Amino acid sequence: VNGKAVPNVVVDQKISQVCASARVKVPYNCQNGECGTCMVKINGRKAKACVSKVPNGKCAIQTL
Repeated sequence: VNGKAVPNVVVDQKISQVCASARVKVPYNCQNGECGTCMVKINGRKAKACVSKVPNGKCAIQTL
């Protein structure tokens, strides 16, 4: 997350949980994917942290 390695991350874990374990603050509002407040980039593609999950393979998460 933002260049920090995060240990113990598993496939299908919510991105919001990964960011929290890295102590990276991501703004949230609705918590169900409707508002778009929690947008991050996962491997270069925009995604909503509250509903997106860790994909297979290497994963780079950047806050916007």
